[in-house]
Amino acid sequence: MRAGKLRLKAEIFTPNNTTNDFGEISLNFDSIGTYYCDVSTKPRYEERDDQTLVSKVAYEVHFRYYSALENLPRESYIMLEGKKLHILSIAHVMHRQKHIHMVCEERT
Repeated sequence: MRAGKLRLKAEIFTPNNTTNDFGEISLNFDSIGTYYCDVSTKPRYEERDDQTLVSKVAYEVHFRYYSALENLPRESYIMLEGKKLHILSIAHVMHRQKHIHMVCEERT
């Protein structure tokens, strides 16, 4: 991957459990940073969820290797140009700690 391909900025959010004044646990999301990435889309598909039709778009997001992106919690998500992408899987390309490949989907 050439450095010129990493043109988009993606902000990554991870869950943070906090307690409020009543002792209830509330789930908040904290930004761990903004990283440059390369994105490609996969074809759209639709599936039926009870009585509604849910359309999903799959994205492949490529980052340079950062240790902060290596072990993200399952609830983490990416904000990319106003789109909220849910992370489905994280893989290291050739296990050389140079690139991280994420498969994400946008749900509408």
